[in-house]
Amino acid sequence: MTARRLALGMEFGSKKSKKAILDRTTNAIKSTASDAAPGTNSAAATSILANMSSKTANMPTKAELDAAVDENKPRPKANLAAESVLDVYPMSEIVGQDLMTAISVKDWVAAAQNGQELTVGSRFVAKRINKLAKGGEEGKGEIKKLKVLKFILLCINFHASLRGKGRGALKLPLREKLAEVMDAPGNIIDGLKRRFASV
Repeated sequence: MTARRLALGMEFGSKKSKKAILDRTTNAIKSTASDAAPGTNSAAATSILANMSSKTANMPTKAELDAAVDENKPRPKANLAAESVLDVYPMSEIVGQDLMTAISVKDWVAAAQNGQELTVGSRFVAKRINKLAKGGEEGKGEIKKLKVLKFILLCINFHASLRGKGRGALKLPLREKLAEVMDAPGNIIDGLKRRFASV
């Protein structure tokens, strides 16, 4: 009978009576929930929790997700077992063997040996380039260092060519524009794109 009265009151009652019925219902639900013993769950809640735990058992943990994100970042992997500082990041990890082979520094060596002043768009590279290029033919070590310098210059030019401002993702320009800004052959540009771009 009480349920029928409440239904009639909700259907045909005034605003005041409807509000009173709603308040009474809300209070009844709250009091029922507060009367329950702490730590006890209804059968439905227990079933839902059991179902959730079985579904989420195979989900990766936060640490595993963080490790996966960290693994996909385009940065060199550190050799944590290295005994020398120079061995922590070997050239094969920083530049990559393919790019190291593709990068040519013959023009820098020839220009330095002919007494020409090499000018590039980076002060960091410009300060070191002439000294290394002049001794470039004498040893493989100097050529490797020159190639790393050219790689640094290519990375600076690659970053400078990206379009987009603000917090949004930077976009690569068209291939022709990228080749013009970077002044590098296509295979090197493709190698940098594979290494640092998500396209």
